[in-house]
Amino acid sequence: MIEVPAERAPAEGWTLTAHACRHCGGRALQSGIFFMCATCESRCTHLPTGICGCGMLPGAAPKGSQRGPFTCVPNPSKGPSSPAAIVVRYG
Repeated sequence: MIEVPAERAPAEGWTLTAHACRHCGGRALQSGIFFMCATCESRCTHLPTGICGCGMLPGAAPKGSQRGPFTCVPNPSKGPSSPAAIVVRYG
């Protein structure tokens, strides 16, 4: 993951993406080549997989694996007990 210093990130123009932060579950935002979590402010550049659940690998991932079986998807059971619009799903 490439860390983007806050002073180099865009000040405005962020849009929501269909990705959830792997660190806190917050929504990932995009502005050009920059990606940032709206909740914990984790940052990366070029692809959201630097901060989102799609980039996670299971603890016993095969050597050389690029991506794990995790994907960011719309929440199939959105409601009061699970209000997130996007969740990370295994499998």
